[in-house]
Amino acid sequence: MRTRFTGKGAHSEDDETNVLSSREEQILGLAASGLSDQEVGQELGISVRTLQTYWKRIRAKLGESGRSELVAEHIRSQSAKLKEGSPLGGSDSEAVSVYLAAELRRSQAAEQKAARALQVLRVFFRESNRAATEQELLQVACEVLVESGGYLMAWFGVPGHDDEKPVTPVARYPASEYLDKIRVSWGDNEFGHGPAGRALRLGEMEVRQDFLVNPAMQPWIAAAQEYGFQSILALPIRLGEDVVMVLTVYAAEPDAFDTQERELLKEFGAAFESRLNTIRESPLSEARLRAMIGEAPFAIRVSRDDMTTYVNQAFVDMFELSSAESILGHHVGEIWTPETREELIGKVARRPDGIPAKSFEGVALLPTGRRMHIHVDVKILDLAEGRTAVAYLSEVKPPEFSKRMIASANS
Repeated sequence: MRTRFTGKGAHSEDDETNVLSSREEQILGLAASGLSDQEVGQELGISVRTLQTYWKRIRAKLGESGRSELVAEHIRSQSAKLKEGSPLGGSDSEAVSVYLAAELRRSQAAEQKAARALQVLRVFFRESNRAATEQELLQVACEVLVESGGYLMAWFGVPGHDDEKPVTPVARYPASEYLDKIRVSWGDNEFGHGPAGRALRLGEMEVRQDFLVNPAMQPWIAAAQEYGFQSILALPIRLGEDVVMVLTVYAAEPDAFDTQERELLKEFGAAFESRLNTIRESPLSEARLRAMIGEAPFAIRVSRDDMTTYVNQAFVDMFELSSAESILGHHVGEIWTPETREELIGKVARRPDGIPAKSFEGVALLPTGRRMHIHVDVKILDLAEGRTAVAYLSEVKPPEFSKRMIASANS
């Protein structure tokens, strides 16, 4: 027999319009067990939009009640049926109180998770402005997700194109060894059916709640248990129509990524894509160039109109300078001996475009008075600030230097 309701707004007992269908009873039963709308839809194989249509029908039969009141009325109805056949009886109010307490906890948890995702968005918009390069942007995004979002780990991976189709990490936070212990592929193979691989292959967000009991996650379960991961979200990152990388986020809760949190993380992905596109398409600035070459293990000098605008630490060490600032604003020829400087000026004068040779060798005069034989490779870049010369300098031992100078003179 189908359930009739007598709540506010319900029709009389003889009116068949307030009789719930079997599907509507299913929905109420699943909701009473504590499932969210997203989980109810997944259980019944229907979309959340279709589920909302059912809720409207249920409200029309029960009255102008909210979701919690609808489910509470269902619990009262089921409790009354149980008491009719039970010698122990029972209390409707107890069953309803238990449900409402569970509903309150579920609602509070959902609000906390949504607030967490919203905080991630806010902090990312602020912190991403300090990222001058793509690598810095990747790292900032990972750090924000963990430090501000409370997730356990975040990483970006790019698709490889050999036979195994590996997913290679290019940024991670924290610097965990977890990724070194697992294999991830975006191919249709044993290691390609996790969320990261599927997100790259299908171009859709992939979520695994409570994945430690998911057989499809078997290749990664042992390592995940070691680090406390229980749920994963993977988000494809696009530039235009192309999926260029995947962002994967891990949480400690088995049900971390509900519908609202997923939507907010999609917004995070869209914000990241916009910032990444800006970095990739904007003209290279000297600030971004400095970030790229600052930690290089070899000496680099940047100059514009023959005046030094930047040197990295390796340059400072190689030329035994007191600091980088001691050479900024100085002419690029100051480091050379008079003989080398005269030779270089002659070479530039002989070139129709007035641009130094792409490669040359000479003798530098260090502040200590020591002479050093140097090989220089020069690259001309059109930066946002104008045409810029980037020189890569390395020391050449005297015997080798002499041989190369003789060869150059004879060529």
